[in-house]
Amino acid sequence: DVQATNIKLVKRAIRLTQVSTGASEEAAKNALEECRFKVKTAIVMLRLELDAEEAEASLGRVGGSVREALKAGGG
Repeated sequence: DVQATNIKLVKRAIRLTQVSTGASEEAAKNALEECRFKVKTAIVMLRLELDAEEAEASLGRVGGSVREALKAGGG
């Protein structure tokens, strides 16, 4: 998972999240801030309309795979 630790990585995380979800820059940044800039979590949050805790749990159930978390639908 990409962890943003400086300005360049923060911008990259926002772009990755936007491209993967179709979200606006503001929505991507807000989701990333909520989940401590974990890109996979932010993608699952935005695509499945979950909060950070639910998205982390969803990823945990499928071994960290965004694709599998999206297939499972968060539940």
